[in-house]
Amino acid sequence: MTARVVRCGDDGDRASAWAGWAGSADWPQCPRRQARPRLAMHQDSSQLRACLDPVRGFRDEQLRRGLTPVDHARANAAAVRRQSAENRQRKVDEAVAASVAASRVATAPPDVRSSGYASTAYHPGRPGSASTADAAKENAGGDNCNPHGERSDKGSKSGEPSGSEWVKKREYGRVPAYLLDIKLRLAQQHAAKQAKKEAALIPAGMRVLPEEEREEMLGALGRTRAELERQMQALPFVIETPSARRHKAELDARFAEVEEALVLFSRRTVLVKDDE
Repeated sequence: MTARVVRCGDDGDRASAWAGWAGSADWPQCPRRQARPRLAMHQDSSQLRACLDPVRGFRDEQLRRGLTPVDHARANAAAVRRQSAENRQRKVDEAVAASVAASRVATAPPDVRSSGYASTAYHPGRPGSASTADAAKENAGGDNCNPHGERSDKGSKSGEPSGSEWVKKREYGRVPAYLLDIKLRLAQQHAAKQAKKEAALIPAGMRVLPEEEREEMLGALGRTRAELERQMQALPFVIETPSARRHKAELDARFAEVEEALVLFSRRTVLVKDDE
């Protein structure tokens, strides 16, 4: 760029010279100011929201994300109930198996050798025993078809099925009715004993809350806790007035009572006052 020297006699000539120079190509071009880009943090209101309405725990964060928090106390109580039921059923099955084994031993046919009756099999005696030799002759003469001493079951078992005919029976493979009756009776006796033991532990004037009522009470307490959490989240960030402070104190007290009741009704056995 060529420097230009302006020499004028008065201010008017100097101003006209400057005006002519400003419109020429030798006039220096200054960069134009551009708007500053907007930052994302200036347009995001999450920081202000976090200050005014902070996240109250992990469950509150899950609720804000649209997720349902897991009720670990209820899941643990359900697992304990399921395990207790499995243990009771296992004990009943063991008792039934023991009773069935005892009944089989009691109804088993006696051993022929210990019954005192003479066996039809051939037992050779001593060489010098005459009675033994006569008995051997009688056995040999009475069973001519079986020279080797084998028994013939054609006459004794002619009316009983043999071989694969047992499998063709209608009752084959089924549990007998008397075993089912024994199992049912033992289960009832076991349940009665358990109920008697539990009843002995209940204090006077109290009763065990039924399972249906306990589940219903847990559901009602859960809904009440959710409503209290919603009201507590709706409170202002800064509480200054006495009425707002009293309202917050009442909500805190009710929330503590609901939490304590949830822990109480989450137990397997809940005792309540008997009004009858």
